[in-house]
Amino acid sequence: MIVWILTAGVALILAIFLVMPDLPATPQVLIDSTDLLVNILSQFVGVYKYIMSPSLAFISVTMIIAIFAFEPIYKIALWVLRKIPVFGVK
Repeated sequence: MIVWILTAGVALILAIFLVMPDLPATPQVLIDSTDLLVNILSQFVGVYKYIMSPSLAFISVTMIIAIFAFEPIYKIALWVLRKIPVFGVK
């Protein structure tokens, strides 16, 4: 049942993107600022890996990302479950 719903959702999203016209080009300012952010983060991770062992650095960065991402993911999951009346989540 869940697999069928997910497959139908993916097919719907693909159909929407196939019908949509081509998207305009991304502004250069947005590309430059994103590139700067990625560069700063990769430098920080490089220094962090230098201080710690690579496996410990990977585990700690993964844990930090999981902690910060838990609440938004939890809220989105509950919102989706509330929208499906079969589950009865209030």
